[in-house]
Amino acid sequence: MTEPDEVPSHLTFRSARGDDVTVAVDAAGPWEPVNQLMRARLVRLEPWGGASTVRMTALVEQLSPSARARGYELLDNEILAGVRLARLAERVPGSGRDKYPRQLPRLVGYQAFTLDQFVLLQPYEGVPVDTVAGTLVREEQQRFIEQMIVGVRWVGEAGLAHRTLSPRTVLWSSPHVQIVDFSHATLIGTPRQVVGSLPWAAPEQRDGASGVVTDRDDVWAMARLICYVISGFELTNRTQLDQYHLSELLNDALGPVESRPDSRELLRRLRLPDPLSRLQSGNEALRRGREQFFAVKPGYLPPPPQVPPPQAPPPSPLVSPLDAGQPANSHRPRGPRAMPAAGEPHHVVDVTDQEVDVRDVDGWREPDRRGWWRRKKGLDHD
Repeated sequence: MTEPDEVPSHLTFRSARGDDVTVAVDAAGPWEPVNQLMRARLVRLEPWGGASTVRMTALVEQLSPSARARGYELLDNEILAGVRLARLAERVPGSGRDKYPRQLPRLVGYQAFTLDQFVLLQPYEGVPVDTVAGTLVREEQQRFIEQMIVGVRWVGEAGLAHRTLSPRTVLWSSPHVQIVDFSHATLIGTPRQVVGSLPWAAPEQRDGASGVVTDRDDVWAMARLICYVISGFELTNRTQLDQYHLSELLNDALGPVESRPDSRELLRRLRLPDPLSRLQSGNEALRRGREQFFAVKPGYLPPPPQVPPPQAPPPSPLVSPLDAGQPANSHRPRGPRAMPAAGEPHHVVDVTDQEVDVRDVDGWREPDRRGWWRRKKGLDHD
């Protein structure tokens, strides 16, 4: 990657739609740290048919080989999430409007085929919610709750779990919420790993994580974030939910993952329409398939299917010994290649230096191969 203050002349990347693009760079801002492995800055591009200003995320300089490999994994997660969300938005019914949700960052492009890898997103909108916690008025509080649940609904429908929802990765720009930083996102149905930090990480993501990721893993952190933004304090026990009239909505959202409601159920409790209801059935089948696939124990093989024993075919009427009381060999198939039955007359003649088997059947001489044609031309002789 370039030096911190150096501005590249152009960027070559693959767009979210899969097109290879090279765009001239007009200007670029300074690098800002994202975490120990990644940094980001704003870049202004020359007109090219896409976003004019993008947020460029790349790895920091001077990383060890192991740290660089881990950094590539974080960038890959951002790319995976961006591509899946973009494809989901294209499937949403409707036309004449931008169907991509404002609650999520939009992928512009990525470079994952060189050592200097990067991800381009549309610029984030808003400030971290820890700067506004406890200050929202009632209308803004309701808006924050609704937008937060809708954002998590989109993430789950894309087959993803964010896994690191926190005051740092959720932004507020009244009246909109935006969930950012998908560097730790993963696919629903993959084995769980220890990720996130207290108090936001769900119990199933902490030490001793087991099972597979579900669309309910993010609900725990989302519920705690809602309580934190509304009250301004971190939740210490569930009785505090009553104080802010959140018990009916979120009480079981902080329970075990098996009984935890998903984002669709939370929308139903708020009497809000599901923006992705028409896509629900197809993704639900995929989700169940993933869970069943990863739930198979190592070394387990399902029993082989029971195959019934083969049945003997019925006797052919051409060889039936019961037909008109005749012996079995009386119905022997007749033809050029039929073998003579026992006792039938046959002899050998010389045809063009080749011995050909000839049979007398009902007064007709039936030599096979070339002998047949010689007979038809009147050339056959005894």
